[in-house]
Amino acid sequence: MYGLDVGLREGRVSALRVSAKDLLEWVHGLKAGHRARIDEALRSRLGTGLAEDMRAMGQEVKAIVERGTILDDECRLLRSWVEMIAGDPKKRSEMDAINKLMERFLTGRE
Repeated sequence: MYGLDVGLREGRVSALRVSAKDLLEWVHGLKAGHRARIDEALRSRLGTGLAEDMRAMGQEVKAIVERGTILDDECRLLRSWVEMIAGDPKKRSEMDAINKLMERFLTGRE
């Protein structure tokens, strides 16, 4: 994880946030054993793992939905979140709310 190491060393917090979100999206489709290895590596280097990052990402999404408006840099986060929850029937209403919000944002009706 060269990019994460450089970001940590140079204190590039925004780059680390983007990398963390990319990583969550990427590992979502992996087998459980591979996710566990990545989680272990994150915990040993950063002190937190995938579960904490997923919760934090979910809280960010929840705040955006509750606010009812999307800032330009939040659209990618919402798209990633929708992709990650798409197969979970329990998340259907959350996905519908995000899709409606994104539709308003993308068509300029906010």
